[in-house]
Amino acid sequence: FVETLFEEFTEHLREAEKANECRYGLFDFCCRDSAGHPRQGIVFIAWSPENAKTKEKMVYASSRDALQKKFDGVKVIIQATDYDEIDKDVVEKELVRKLYS
Repeated sequence: FVETLFEEFTEHLREAEKANECRYGLFDFCCRDSAGHPRQGIVFIAWSPENAKTKEKMVYASSRDALQKKFDGVKVIIQATDYDEIDKDVVEKELVRKLYS
């Protein structure tokens, strides 16, 4: 179920890329650590694809910090410009790393 939701979430980012637009997103990510224990944390993603207009990237970059400070409990912040940076496995590893640091 969570994988399906994350796939839907990243599909919205793909649609934004096709429209040359940036996006912010919050996702309550659930996974398991290496010992099989369930882990959960809120992930903030600042999606700024390479093909977005420079002005839009600048607006998103300048407002990102103020916006993310409004959300309590964010465990992981990801500034992504391509799909490799928002791959489910990459996000999962980063979340588990942050929860244990």
